[in-house]
Amino acid sequence: MFLSVEVDQYGDPVKNNSNRVLFTGGKIVSRDGNTTHYSKLKIADVEGGKYMSHQGKYPAIN
Repeated sequence: MFLSVEVDQYGDPVKNNSNRVLFTGGKIVSRDGNTTHYSKLKIADVEGGKYMSHQGKYPAIN
């Protein structure tokens, strides 16, 4: 899986990108209507969520 940096129409990274739910938990509805639920990862709460401020700023390969 490749998580790219999502940008707006001006090329600036968006603050609340769609990959964030993979870390904070929640649900994603796919184009075909299927819903997938994700549990919150521990890193979302470590040191008051400090590491989440970096999420979405750099591309990642999983």
